[in-house]
Amino acid sequence: MAVDEIEALLEEGSLLELGARVGSPRLFTRAGYREDGAVLLADQGRIWNPVPGGGIPRELHLLEPTESRVRDLKALHPGLWIHAGWPGAGDLPDLERLVRVGVESFSIHCGPSGSGEDPRWDLLEPGAPLVICATYGPTSTPRELARRLEGFRTVRALKCLAWLPESPGEGVHRAEATDGLLDARLLAVSRLVLPAGVRVRASWAAFGWKMAQFLLACGADEVAGWGLEEERAWGGALALPCPVGAREARAGVAEASRQPVEVRGCAWES
Repeated sequence: MAVDEIEALLEEGSLLELGARVGSPRLFTRAGYREDGAVLLADQGRIWNPVPGGGIPRELHLLEPTESRVRDLKALHPGLWIHAGWPGAGDLPDLERLVRVGVESFSIHCGPSGSGEDPRWDLLEPGAPLVICATYGPTSTPRELARRLEGFRTVRALKCLAWLPESPGEGVHRAEATDGLLDARLLAVSRLVLPAGVRVRASWAAFGWKMAQFLLACGADEVAGWGLEEERAWGGALALPCPVGAREARAGVAEASRQPVEVRGCAWES
């Protein structure tokens, strides 16, 4: 699919037609979920649960990975999947060392569309699965988003794409908020453009639980609560929404006519 066609779908594509195109070739009916409470966050000095009172953690998300910190966390929590933020100045040897000491996947936050030149996506080879988090807003143009998607589909290590609004949640000024049609179009077009092995994630921390559930019908392959991607995009600027537990997440996925599968890092197949 050419950039011009992607741009046209993002600008004026019918959501009903996009949903039909997304659904018609789907071979798998499974959809992943990662409930609130399944993630612990960590930096160089702290470990905390971003949604207290949630489920049992099975992932540990590290904002600033260093070899010594990864070793310490692996010793403290040997059973947790370690998902680490992309080191700002990390070259390939640095990434390889982080993988050897226990990092199982990386997250790269590429910032808002139109924010400048993107890296050479086709050169990203971290030695572990990669989650890309990209932000967008009401001023993001279809051309900018289409070029972003064109770059993302060249990343061989890409396992999951998470689109996040630049200014999500309640209390956002209307001029800063995206609308649900843009959100749904963007996820549906992403599903059409990206290879089948790349999952598209809907974050209920960004969209709310019911909208994230609806986005499963628009091409999302998994839904998830607060984690590293949301923390790096918004940090303390957003009040956490009401938590969604495992039972509610499973029921919501099933209600969307998909088979719910518990997500543990990147180790699941849609």
